[in-house]
Amino acid sequence: MSTYVIGDVHGCFNELKKLLKKISFNPSKDSIIFTGDLVNRGNQSLEVLEFCMKEKSIDTVLGNHDVFLIKSLLGKKSPKRLKNICVHKNKKKFLQWLVKKPFLISKKLNGKEFIIVHAGIPPSWSIKDTKVFAKRLSKNLKNNPEQFVQHAWGNKPNTWNDKLNDEELDRVTLNYLTRMRFCNASGKMDLKSNGLFSKMKFKKWFQHWDLDENKRVIFGHWAALNGKTLNKQFIGLDTACVWGGKLTAFRLDDETFFQVKKI
Repeated sequence: MSTYVIGDVHGCFNELKKLLKKISFNPSKDSIIFTGDLVNRGNQSLEVLEFCMKEKSIDTVLGNHDVFLIKSLLGKKSPKRLKNICVHKNKKKFLQWLVKKPFLISKKLNGKEFIIVHAGIPPSWSIKDTKVFAKRLSKNLKNNPEQFVQHAWGNKPNTWNDKLNDEELDRVTLNYLTRMRFCNASGKMDLKSNGLFSKMKFKKWFQHWDLDENKRVIFGHWAALNGKTLNKQFIGLDTACVWGGKLTAFRLDDETFFQVKKI
């Protein structure tokens, strides 16, 4: 009985099936948590979504592309790579499943806590703060998805402060958890840089952190990073499968990695 965390799939269903075969995934015994971005970019987003919905042993945090799918399901325009989902007879079921998914999952195993988010956690928040804000964000999405997607989009504010109104708090929290790569020590984000270096000369978000030894933060989102954080407590699992790289799984039980190449 094992728990695996799998990085950004982005509609690469054939690679996902190959990876599940490699880890000998047994849905009656094992469980899987995805780091988000199940869909978009790749050509098999519908297949990935249907598979994840079918298996009760599978969970995911929401990524920015998953939130974009929610927005698309509620809107009138269907992006090309998501159109077969947006016009599908089960589109309401897809929406209902997605809006119930969290932005953060915490798992305790073998004396360690594994915190799973899509993008990152700002250094201006504690882990406890992050759980509170992530839970609030999930509640707001679930309670009123139409209103949520209308105000949650945008790059401003790019830092948290206690004077933000409810809509601004949703937006900055969403950006921290699903879009952040670089920030400064006070949590101000550079949302325009997506390579390995910040145009604003900010550090990678995890370089500001000094985590308790028994904690691990697992994230996806950052394909250019290719999983290389140089810190065993921060585990990057987006290894650019959709761009020709690899799809990566991480087994929590013994902190072991598994990978398959892009087909």
